[in-house]
Amino acid sequence: MANKKILLLNPTLVNGVDKFRAKFGSWLPLVPGGAVEFLVKDPDDMFIREISEPTLIEPFEAVYTQTITVVSNGPIDAREGGNFVHSLRDLTSVDAPGYFHDFATSLNNPITLEEALILNTDPLDAISGVKYTYNYYDSYYEASLSMIDDADHVVIPSMYAMLDATTKVGTDEADGPVDFDVLMAPTEILVSAPDEHRHLENQIVPIENTPLIADYNGSRYLFPMYVDINIPLDENNEVAKIMEDTKMGAILTRDLEGIAGETVTVGTDLITYSTKYYTDSGTPIVTETPFVFSADAKVVDLLDWADDDAGGWSVGPTPLPTDHTFIGPATDSSERALYPDDTLAFEIGPFKTLLKGMVFDVYRDFEALNRGDLAYSETLMYKIQKYLGPDPTTADPIQTFYFMSSGEVEEFLSAQREFIFSDTQVKYNLEYTYVVTAYQAVFGAEYEYTEIGDVTGGPAGPGPGTGGVSTPFECDITVEIRPLIKLVEVGLFMSTGRILDNPPLQPDMKFFPIKGDPNKIKIFFTSATGNEDVEPVALTEEEEADVSQIATNQNRNDGKITFKSDDHASAFQIYRVAEPPIVIEDFANKLIAEVSTTTTDTAGITITASSVTAFITQAPNQKYYYIFRTVDAHGGLSNPSTVYEIELYNDGGVGYPIIRHFEFGSIEPKTPTKSARKIIQILPRMSQVFLNEEASGLIGSDGLASAAGHTPMVLGLEDESLIGKAFKIRLISKSTGKKLDINVDFKQKRIRSSIE
Repeated sequence: MANKKILLLNPTLVNGVDKFRAKFGSWLPLVPGGAVEFLVKDPDDMFIREISEPTLIEPFEAVYTQTITVVSNGPIDAREGGNFVHSLRDLTSVDAPGYFHDFATSLNNPITLEEALILNTDPLDAISGVKYTYNYYDSYYEASLSMIDDADHVVIPSMYAMLDATTKVGTDEADGPVDFDVLMAPTEILVSAPDEHRHLENQIVPIENTPLIADYNGSRYLFPMYVDINIPLDENNEVAKIMEDTKMGAILTRDLEGIAGETVTVGTDLITYSTKYYTDSGTPIVTETPFVFSADAKVVDLLDWADDDAGGWSVGPTPLPTDHTFIGPATDSSERALYPDDTLAFEIGPFKTLLKGMVFDVYRDFEALNRGDLAYSETLMYKIQKYLGPDPTTADPIQTFYFMSSGEVEEFLSAQREFIFSDTQVKYNLEYTYVVTAYQAVFGAEYEYTEIGDVTGGPAGPGPGTGGVSTPFECDITVEIRPLIKLVEVGLFMSTGRILDNPPLQPDMKFFPIKGDPNKIKIFFTSATGNEDVEPVALTEEEEADVSQIATNQNRNDGKITFKSDDHASAFQIYRVAEPPIVIEDFANKLIAEVSTTTTDTAGITITASSVTAFITQAPNQKYYYIFRTVDAHGGLSNPSTVYEIELYNDGGVGYPIIRHFEFGSIEPKTPTKSARKIIQILPRMSQVFLNEEASGLIGSDGLASAAGHTPMVLGLEDESLIGKAFKIRLISKSTGKKLDINVDFKQKRIRSSIE
C-alpha cells in the first residue's frame, strides 16, 4: 500500500531567520524543487560541545531553560576572543530579544485514487479521496434535478439533513425512549423553495456527532447518486478528547472560520509543504510530481485563542448565520456555541491546563530542535469545500462541510480506517471539485536566546598556572523554550470529477432487404443485456474525457471499463463512410442518423421501447462502411460495433444486399505523396560538374592536349569542389515551426561505355 508523507515547515525554519540554527543545521530542498530535508552542517569556525539537560523554571507554563556550550575552531590569539563573542551575539540576536518559532511536523496519509493511477500502483490501495457514484436510475428524480439551477444545490436532498428531520423517538422495553436514526422521507426535491434551504450551504458536524455521521452513511444507498469523500482519520486523538471533554469544539470551528464574529488570534502564515510518496515497506516512490511549495495557510495559536477569543462570547443567544447549520442532534458543544452561559469561562481554564499538560509528554528540548526532530501533531478538524467546475480559484465554494476528529477514534479504526462524508446534493454529469483541508494541532516551541556568558580559553599567558597551553575559546548561551500549540491548515487532497453511469453494450442488429426498393435496407436494432469488461473506443475528445472519468469512477487502470445494460437504450446511432476505413477514428463526425426508441401514442403517453427499426438509403452497386452504437438514457455511448461493408447490388433486375464484416487492413491503404519539385530543387552549380581537364591529366600546364592515362577524372572548375562533401539542409514550417533536415552529399560516378 502506498502512502504519502506531508511535511509542514514554518518560515523561520526555511528562511534562516534563526542564524544560530541555520549555521549548524537547516531545512533545505535537496535539489531545486525537490523534497525538503534537514541538513546537518559542520561549520569550520565553531562547534557545539554540549547542550545541558532542560531546567523547568515555570511549571504551570511549561517553560524550560538550557545551556548551549559553543567552542571555537579558529586561531588562538587574544583578538579572536572578541571576534568569537561578537559572532555569537550576531548569530543568536541576543541584543535584540525575540522568540523564534519551530512547529515543523508531518502527517501520513494513504494515497488517493488519482494518485494511485498516476503512481501506477494498485487502485485498491487508495482508501482516501473522492468517489463519484451512480447508484440507480430514477427518471423522476433526475428530471427534477434538471429543473434546479446549479447555484441552488441546497434544495437537492441532503442525507444528513433528512435524517435529522425524520428521526423518530421509539421505546425500548428495557431502557425507555431511544432514538432510531432511520431515513423515512422519500427523496423528494423541493424545487420551488431554495431560500428555505440556505442553511445547508455550510454544514457543521459537532465533535460529539462525528461517530453518528458514520452511522448515517448506510442510508446513502437509498439515493440515486452521491459522492463519497473518504478521509483517513488520525490515530492520535488526544486534543480531540480535550475538545470533547471541555465542549469547546463548535466554538473553535466558528472562530476558526470566522462564522458570525471577528477574531484577533486567527491569521495566516506562509507555510512550506513538502510531499513524499512511499511504499508500505517505506521505500520512496519517485514521481514527476512537484514535491515542495509554499502557500499562505490559516494559523491560530490555541493558547492565545483560549485567552483572547474563546472567552469573548457573550452570554445569550448567538445564532448561526442563515447559511449555516449544525448537523445531527443538539450536543453540548453546539448548544454552547448557540447559547453560551456562565460555565464557558470555567471551561477555558481546564482547556488550557489540559493542553499544557500534553506539553510535558511531547516536549522537544533544544537538542531535539537543533537536529531537526519533528513536533508531535494530530489532525483535529477537517473542511470540505465543494466547487462547480475544474478550477476552485475562479469562484467561491457552493457548499462547505466542517467536522472534527473524534475522541472515539479507536472505535472507528477497529472497523474502518477512514471517515466517509457522503454528499447526496449532486447532479448527474455536472463537474465538481472537492478541496479537502485538515487542521493540524502542532505542539511546537517558541524559544529565545537570553544570555551569552563569559568567554573562557584562549592563548597561553606568561603568568604562573597557565601551563603554557593554548585552549579554544568557549562560551555558554542560555536559551529559554516555551510551548507553542498551533493549529495549521494543511491541504490533504483535491479531486475533480463527474457522476457517470456505466456505458451501454453494443446493439444487436439484423438486416433485411426491402421488396420493390433495392436502394434501401432495413436494420432492426435490439438492446443487448448483461455486462462486459473491454477496452473502450472513443471517436472524439469529448468521448475520451468521458471514458477517462468512467475508468476513474470504476477504479480501473488496466485499460478496460465495464459496459453494462443498467438503464434503457434511448437511441441507436448509425455512422457511415464511403471509403474503406483505415482506423476506427475515420468514423468520427460521420453520424448519418440517430433512431430514437421513444414514441408517443395517440393518448399522448410516452412509450420507450427496447428495439427499433431504421431504413437506410444508399447508392446501388457501391460499397459503404457502417458502424452502430447504443445511446443510453443519459446519453452514454457504447463501443462501436463491428465494421460492416454493405453493398446494395442491382443489375437492373432483382437487387439484393451484400453484407459482410470488414477487417481493418484487408485493403492496402494508399500512401499519399506530394511532389515538391516546384517548391525546392537541390542541384550543384554547373561549374562544379564540368570536367576539369587539367586535374584529370588530359592537358598539360601549357594547355596542350596529352595522351589519356590512368589518372582519375576530376569534376569541378571551382577552387573548392563539392565532390566528397556532405551538407545538411534544414526546412522550417512558418505555420507550425516543425523542422525537416535533408542530408545531401555529392559523389562522382563513372558510367563506362560499351567499348570499355
